[in-house]
Amino acid sequence: MVLVSKSLVRLRLVGSRHEEFTIDVDVGGGEVSLPKLMTLHMSNVLFDGDSGDAASAFAKLVSACPSQSEQE
Repeated sequence: MVLVSKSLVRLRLVGSRHEEFTIDVDVGGGEVSLPKLMTLHMSNVLFDGDSGDAASAFAKLVSACPSQSEQE
């Protein structure tokens, strides 16, 4: 996954009732940088990575958002 934005402040990731939205943090070099992101809303989202550890994949996304103040 390559998810880079210098100006994004709100991000909403939503899967459907029948199909989850999957984030694979290792695809495309795994670059994630959202320095201005303040609000992250996720619903029906799965995290994946080479290690198969969803917690570390989620941690990688969150650590790329140093300005985050709200998470749903």
